[in-house]
Formats: sequence, structure tokens, C-alpha cells
Amino acid sequence: TGGKRPYGYAGLGEVMVFIFFGLVATVGTVWLQTEIQNQEAWYAGAGVGLFAVAVLVVNNLRDIPTDRLAGKRTLAVRMGDRATRVLYIVCIILPFAVPAFFGLVNPGMILVWFVLLLVAPCILIVITAKTPRELILVLQLTSFAALAYGVLLVLVAYGIDMFARRAAAKVEQHRSGGFLYHEDHDAWQCPQDQWLWPTS
Repeated sequence: TGGKRPYGYAGLGEVMVFIFFGLVATVGTVWLQTEIQNQEAWYAGAGVGLFAVAVLVVNNLRDIPTDRLAGKRTLAVRMGDRATRVLYIVCIILPFAVPAFFGLVNPGMILVWFVLLLVAPCILIVITAKTPRELILVLQLTSFAALAYGVLLVLVAYGIDMFARRAAAKVEQHRSGGFLYHEDHDAWQCPQDQWLWPTS
């Protein structure tokens, strides 16, 4: 909302939040850490981005009366009260398509759905709220839900990755008769005498 022509007052705030707080932040972090861009990062970034948009939408929904008087043409002012409420509900429900999709191969993703316990009251209040003051609680709960969603996605994904790595290591150890390969020495360690046997 800064500068001579702020994006937020041109109705583009939500688009910028989705791109930079969702896709760029998530995919960019994965790329910086691994130098890999995979589809999982894009999907997760979209989910996180939608939650960030939901925070902005409910904030602008609350401020529609004052923004309209001040001449601030936010997306909420342009769309109107009812359409903005619908947009909020869509933005806060769609992120759960990500763990549903990942859950096809990673059942642990069902844990992310516990965030719905925070989301459900938000939706109910947004549907029934009569005054801007009532939306303050929604703003707080949406922020907590966004944090919980991101943290659970990371923890579940990390846990599944660690489990898969340990399982693969055990399978490999079983196939090699208990010998452990040490890449730094390019040798196999015998489980009985702990000697290192060169691969050659």
C-alpha cells in the first residue's frame, strides 16, 4: 500500500500476496536449499499463498466501510461485501486440496486437516458477522490457521521423508548382508570385525 500507485488500492494486493507470500517464498526457499524445483513445492506454495490471501481478504472485508469513505479501491471495495465473504471462504478452503492430493501417497497428510478446527469457526463468523468488530477474531484465527497449516505441512513431509530414508537404509543393509557402505572411504564395513573392506 506504499508508493504513488499502491497495488493494494488498485485491487491487486491479493494477487501480489499470493505470488510473493506463497509461491515465491515457498518455491524460492526450496530452490535455495536444494537447487531443485519440484511440483510438491509449487502445490504447497499455492496452499500457503491462499491462506495469506485469506488473511488480507478478511482484513479488507472488515475495512470496507472506512476504505470506501477514504477512496481506497481495494479488491474488497470493488467486489462488495457479499462477494468478498465468498472469496474468503474459497481462499481458506482450497488449501486443503493440497494435503488431500498428497494424501494419496502420504497418509500422514491427514494431520493437516486438523487445521479445519480453526477454519470452521472463521467461516461461520464470516457468514454471520454483522459488524466489522466481529471480524477481528476471524483475522486472528486465520493467521493462526495459516501458521498451523504451514508448520504441519513441513513436519509431516519431513517425518515421511525421514521414515522413507530409514526404511530404504534398512532394506539396503539387509540386501548387503549387514555390511554398511562408507562413501568417504569408498569401502564396506563388516558388522563382525568392524573392518573396512575396499570396494575394489
